[in-house]
Amino acid sequence: MEKSAVYHRPSDNFAYSINKTTLQIRLRTKKADVQNVTLLFGDPYIWENNEWQIEEMPMTLSGSDDLFDYWQVYVSPAF
Repeated sequence: MEKSAVYHRPSDNFAYSINKTTLQIRLRTKKADVQNVTLLFGDPYIWENNEWQIEEMPMTLSGSDDLFDYWQVYVSPAF
């Protein structure tokens, strides 16, 4: 995996609110470099048994260009 091609920024078109309860998260990888991507997310202030509670959601391939694949997922975190 080409780690230098993995890219996400927590703003703009890579992470934004769709409505009051749903976020769209995007990630970029080198074209045809990975077969699947999983988003790990959670509230860093919620701990159980001395462990941070992390949720996992598979991301879907939403598009590609000459150099990169773009992955996305919609999440509704607990508020």
